[in-house]
Amino acid sequence: RCERFVEFTRSSFDASRVSLCLADIKNLRVLMNKLCTVDPSFLTNKQKLAFWLNIYNFCVMHAFLQHGLPPSPDKLLALLNQASVNVGGRVLSVLSIERLFLRHPPAEGNRQGDDDGGSRGE
Repeated sequence: RCERFVEFTRSSFDASRVSLCLADIKNLRVLMNKLCTVDPSFLTNKQKLAFWLNIYNFCVMHAFLQHGLPPSPDKLLALLNQASVNVGGRVLSVLSIERLFLRHPPAEGNRQGDDDGGSRGE
C-alpha cells in the first residue's frame, strides 16, 4: 500500500525550473559516462535487480529531462525505445533493460535471489 503516493502529471512538470538543476544534471551525466566501465556480473541476483531498476529509472528520468514528458502513449513508447544508456560497453534502451533484466526470472535453482552470485541478466 502506498500511503504517500504522489502522481506527477504533465501539468506538474515546470520546464522553466530545470535550469535550477543544471549542476545536478551535469553530475548525472558524469556518473552516466562512468557506467561504461561498470561490470554488474559479479553482483548477486538481488543486487542486480536493484542495479537494473536504478538504471532503468535513471534512464527514464534522463529522457524526460532531455525531451520533456511525452504527450501520448505512442510517443512515450517511442521515447522509451530511443532512450539508452551504456553499461559496461553495452548500449541498452529502457525497453531492452526491462525485457532483458527486469522481466527475466532468476537463474534456475536460485528462485529467491540468494547471495550466491547467480545471474539475473548481465
